[in-house]
Amino acid sequence: MVVSVSYRSTGEEDYRVLSTNGILNNDPKSKGSYEDTGGTSSTGEFVTMLATVFKPESETKFEIVDTDVIRTRKVLVFDFVVLKDKAKQMITSAGRVTTDSTISGMKGRVWIDREIGRVLRIESEATEIPDNFPVRSAKRIIDYDWVTITDGKYLLPLLSDVRLTSRESSKLIETRNVIRFKDYQKYGTDVVIRDDDVEPEPATKKP
Repeated sequence: MVVSVSYRSTGEEDYRVLSTNGILNNDPKSKGSYEDTGGTSSTGEFVTMLATVFKPESETKFEIVDTDVIRTRKVLVFDFVVLKDKAKQMITSAGRVTTDSTISGMKGRVWIDREIGRVLRIESEATEIPDNFPVRSAKRIIDYDWVTITDGKYLLPLLSDVRLTSRESSKLIETRNVIRFKDYQKYGTDVVIRDDDVEPEPATKKP
């Protein structure tokens, strides 16, 4: 599946299906996201995930636990916990008959570049999932790397690995979705306001 992802400076992420199994979607704008295509999917790799963990309102608890190296960069490793009423992470289970959703908390680990303080990897796991909810486990790892786009380098998602464990009758079913991000492009507009009003010439004074 090929999906286009657009991000705006206002924090909006938009996911649209371009093709499935090599078959082009003739009207990709008809889908607000790719969640309707079925299977395991995820969103929020660009901003939402990191914003949930780091915004002050989440009251995230951090604990430094290790040091590591990611793609030659030295990093500090922190464990984190965000409670359910703060994280408000949405998990959806699409069954054969009905679709159910629930809110969960999250815990995980984050790898931060010790020199410039930027996130290079985040690993999360859903917590406080209701006992009667079909999805029993939801885990995700997102890798970030520097990408050159036109006029500069930007730290952007490189890879996302999502794994779900769901209960269906007496069986446990595990699914996995690996997302590779590539072909980044940057779009923008420049607005220039010009005053083209011509000032009237002063009237010639009569002698």
